[in-house]
Amino acid sequence: MDAKQLIDMQRQMRENQQDMQDFVKGLDQWETDVKRKDSTLKSSKASDLDKKNLPPVRNSLHKKKFQKKKPTTDKTSKSSATYKKISGFDFRAWDKFDVDKACKEIDDKDDTKSSSEYETDEEWEETRKKQQANVEKDNGNRFFKDGQYDNAIACYTTGMQCDPTNAILPANRAMSLLKQNKSVNILLCWLHVC
Repeated sequence: MDAKQLIDMQRQMRENQQDMQDFVKGLDQWETDVKRKDSTLKSSKASDLDKKNLPPVRNSLHKKKFQKKKPTTDKTSKSSATYKKISGFDFRAWDKFDVDKACKEIDDKDDTKSSSEYETDEEWEETRKKQQANVEKDNGNRFFKDGQYDNAIACYTTGMQCDPTNAILPANRAMSLLKQNKSVNILLCWLHVC
């Protein structure tokens, strides 16, 4: 090694050391900034942070929350108390079991139940539309597998109209459009998702 190579090596080592010191200094500065922000957040009241600079919850204003009606249990009915489970091999117990009476009690129970488990028609309609969207998605998937991309796109579009909250439908429609090399429509499809 000659003198010039040694001098270049020393210069390179000093530059590397200076870069390392700058990096460590920046890291220390970042650490102090984070600790300072953390202490200010801890010292501020939680009420100041509530609803301050927070975006609204997605779809919170548009959906109504309904609970399904729970089936009422009829305490006057003695059918659950009088009948216990009979073993399949206990033939004498089956000989004593009155099937007609049990069927009549079940029919009576069904008559006393309300026919609707939903509180509102809107909830029923929303459930129906989601089920329809899933049916359309399944049909679209079947068409996609068969290579019938136009039919798949039509099914996915119908499903999107039924359930606009389902993000899988636009993604599947975009994949069908991609298979047909319709890139402009793909962009529009993805803009619908966002």
